[in-house]
Amino acid sequence: MTFYNKVIDKGALKKLISKTFSQEGSARCAAVCDQLKTMGFRYATKAAVSISVEDLKVPPRKKSMLAEAESTIKSTLSRYANGEITEVERF
Repeated sequence: MTFYNKVIDKGALKKLISKTFSQEGSARCAAVCDQLKTMGFRYATKAAVSISVEDLKVPPRKKSMLAEAESTIKSTLSRYANGEITEVERF
């Protein structure tokens, strides 16, 4: 088994999991993912990384942002239903 000592970003992690699944199957892939999770928690704890309720504050503008998004969605769906835009433009 070869040992690689390098930082693994999100893309590399996806490739690792995909390769493990395709070469080793779902049971082995699940075991590897569980080991990766455990290792991640262990090192996050050692690094004193934590998440607080204060980190999860909802911005005061959230309601207006959601209302604006809903309005845009309704408008786009209406325009699509009326044939004003194509399916590609709708997305």
